[in-house]
Parts: sequence; structure tokens; C-alpha cells
Amino acid sequence: MVNTTRLRSLVLVTAMLCLSTGFVTSGFARPRGDLAWIEITPSTGGPSARAGHTLTAVGGQIYLFGGTPTPGTDDLWRFDSSTGAFAQVHATNPPPARSSHAAASVDGKLFVFGGLSPSGGGFLDDVWSFDPPANAWTKVTIVGESPAPRALHQAVSDGQKIYFGGGFGTSSEGAFIDRWVFDPASSTWTRLFPAAATDGKDVQILPIGDCGRYGVIAIFFAICSIFAPLDECNTAAIAMFGGESLGDSSKAVDVHSDILEMHRETGALQRLETSGAAPPGLALAATATFAPAGTSGTEAAGKVLIAGGELGGGLRSNRTYIAQGDPDRPAINFSQGPDLPLELSESAAAYVADFPFAGGAPGPAVVLFGGRTSGSAVTARTFVLRAETAPESADLSGEWTTAPTQKCKNNKCRISGTLVVRNGGTIGSSAATLSIFLSDDSDLDDSDTLIRTSEIPAMAAGGSTTFDLKKKQRIKLPNGVSAAGRFIITVVDFGGVVDEGNEGNNRVVAGPLQ
Repeated sequence: MVNTTRLRSLVLVTAMLCLSTGFVTSGFARPRGDLAWIEITPSTGGPSARAGHTLTAVGGQIYLFGGTPTPGTDDLWRFDSSTGAFAQVHATNPPPARSSHAAASVDGKLFVFGGLSPSGGGFLDDVWSFDPPANAWTKVTIVGESPAPRALHQAVSDGQKIYFGGGFGTSSEGAFIDRWVFDPASSTWTRLFPAAATDGKDVQILPIGDCGRYGVIAIFFAICSIFAPLDECNTAAIAMFGGESLGDSSKAVDVHSDILEMHRETGALQRLETSGAAPPGLALAATATFAPAGTSGTEAAGKVLIAGGELGGGLRSNRTYIAQGDPDRPAINFSQGPDLPLELSESAAAYVADFPFAGGAPGPAVVLFGGRTSGSAVTARTFVLRAETAPESADLSGEWTTAPTQKCKNNKCRISGTLVVRNGGTIGSSAATLSIFLSDDSDLDDSDTLIRTSEIPAMAAGGSTTFDLKKKQRIKLPNGVSAAGRFIITVVDFGGVVDEGNEGNNRVVAGPLQ
């Protein structure tokens, strides 16, 4: 079994350089109000017990990947919020098994970087993407330089690019200090720190720039940014919480409690002010967006839930904290959430908009799965927390449950497939428009061809509508036009007539078609 105890021993051997700087539910105790974690017991099989896995929101769906111990650490699962259960996804060309990797989503795809291989404990530096409509993994061929192999690093997406940093691997310098940005559109990495120039700006580099950390918590956050102009204070920023680093010559491991914002162009870090019940030193905690807030076309976190984690000295936490950014100054306010029923670290959490709570209407929630307990054993227990502070709004999203395909005969081509539109919000949605485009790439622009419009009927919260493009409903392309090698871009609520809590998940991209 490969676990973080072994990972830490690898770090301590390599360096001593840095000094410290259908389901059944059962309720648990309610430390505040009537908000409490509920345990889910799936009626059918689900993921095995594990830690060091990831839960990632991709196009309105939640995907679990990887973890330790073996076997099964290359498996992929989708959480079905309509039933409260996980269903295994048998995708083609899966990546090698791994744990303690990083994952994020961009443009309807899941991206995974690095991690620790269960075969000999080797560190990985590969990048893989999963395309839900195609139900296939692809190994990304990197153009140019890339980060060194590593595990226990952090990743966060701003909706267009993915920011990575920290962790550790086989470097003689121990935990990494570097910070990188990955661009899925060009398959390139760009080093932000320490190689990036500051363009003459007086940007303070905090001590974390000289001493790497691992197990850091990273969030794309709606907050007043330190680095933004004063007239653009209410913006989106990358905030990082805590993490661990090497201590002094006694081989101690320091667990940090500071909250930092990262400059997205240089990788520089500055501390954010905090108020309220801020967490103590913490690493390897689970995090989830508690209430999405649309910011400049991307999905920044209006509130963030931090659950469990490691406190240092072999101790794990069962505490939860809710963080919310201040729109007027660079600061984060914390409040304490309900305790988990057990101490956990290396678990994973994600926000779902339409969890079917027993005895009531579906509502927004945070789902947490697995992790390492206080006895270092791994668990498969699953918990859910009602996100009662989520905004009352509709939230339309789409998913190709049967990937679009093309069939041609006598110079005439037709496209078939099955698209499901869901209202994952907390209130009903009015009627809207579904528009389908044929594009030469994955970006929607004026050069793309509109090939179908359909009405999306009004839907109650948690409702769905299926567009089954088969037989007479197949999309007919103009004579001589083929979709081979091209993309199908679907826009839910084209024209934006529905007021949604999350406007960033209305576009679904499929392709390229064969």
C-alpha cells in the first residue's frame, strides 16, 4: 500500500533544506442549527475504499478518479445526484493507476496531472483528459517544457486554464516551490514561478516562494483581489490554504495556517486577511464550492467548504469550515460548519445542485467520499451536507448521454445522438432555446453553422428533458457537408432568457466526429 506516510518519508530522505514558515441515510449530531452531515449507504456497489482520489465537477456531472490502495486505482466513477449513488464509467484508453494526483475541468473535459503510481511508488508527470460525450481518455502530448513528476500538488481551473503548483517528487530539493499554468487549447505548460518575469512590477514574494509545500488547498474564489486595480476589486482570484513543508533538522513537518492569493501572471503570493473562525494549520483537506457565483463567464466560488484534513503530528480533523470572500477588500471570512462524524484526510468533495434529500425536494449539497481515517485505514463512506445557503435560482446544463455520430449516404449526412438537458437549480426554469452548431474547433464563434434549434420546455427544479436525435429526429446536414473531424457545440438557453445561478455550464462540446 502506498500512502502519505511513505510519501513523507521520501521527502524527508531527499531534503532538509527549508526551515518552518437509491440509498439509505442516517443523521449525525448537529453542532449548529439543523445543518448536519448525512451518511449515504448506496443500495448497489460503488467505489472501493480509498484515499488520495479526486472528485471533479465536469459539465454539471461529478467524476471520481483514482486513489489508493490497489486494485482499482485507475477506475472512473460518476456520481448520479438523482439517486445518490456512484456508477462506474467504463471509458476507453484509461490512464495508468495513480493516487495523490491533481484534477480540474476545462470546457467540459476532465484533466488529470501527475500523482503517485502504485507500481513501485514512482512519481508521474503525464497529463490525461477525459471527454464525457466520447467516453474516452486521451493522453495529452505536451508541447515544450513541463513540470517535474510529483504528487500531492494542487490544481485549480479558472474555466480556461489550469494552475498547478507545489507537491513533491524525486527532486533533491524536496517539496517544490514552482508554479505553472496549463493551457488545454495548445497543450502547453508555462512556468510562472520562479522563472516568470514580473514586468517591472513590485510584487512581493512571501517565504513560501523559498520553501515548497504539499497538500495545499487551492480554490478559484470570488473575492476582492490583492492584485486587481482598485476599481476592479470585486473579481476572481486563486486562493491557497495551508499545506505542509519540511521543518528543521529534527525532521519535523510543519503544517501552515496562512491564506494566500496567487498572481495569475507571475505566480507571486501575498497573504490575505482573515476574520471569523479561521482553520488552524491544515493540509490534505477536502474542498468544494458551497455556492457557485458566476464571475466574468467563469465559475468562481462564492463560498467554499473545507472539510477534514491533517493537523500535524499524525492527527486528523473532523472539523469543517465555510469560507466567503469579501467583495470590498482582500480578505476571507470563516465560519465553522458541522463536524464530520469521523476524522478524515485525503478525502474528496464536490458540490451538486440537485441532491434528492429524503422527505423533501432535491436541493444543493456537498458530497464527500472516502479518505484516510485516524487509524490510517482508508474508507468508502460517503456523506452529504445540505448547502442551505446556496442561491435560489435555476441552473440549466446539458450532457450527451449518447455521443453524437454521423452517418452519410449518397453525399447526404445526418447526425444522431442523445442529449439530456437538466435543471440542477433550486427553483423551476422558464422555457428556453437549445441551439446546436457545427464548428471546425471547440470554440463557438460567428463562423460556426447553426444546424438545429429546439425549445426547452419549462422544468421544475431537478427536472430534465431528453432530445433523442434518431430516425426522423436526426439532424440533416446540407448536401455535400460532412461533420467528419469537426465539433458539435450545443448551447443550452441560447440568448440567456433564464436567470441562472451558474451561467458557465450552458455550453456542451462534442467531437471531433469520425
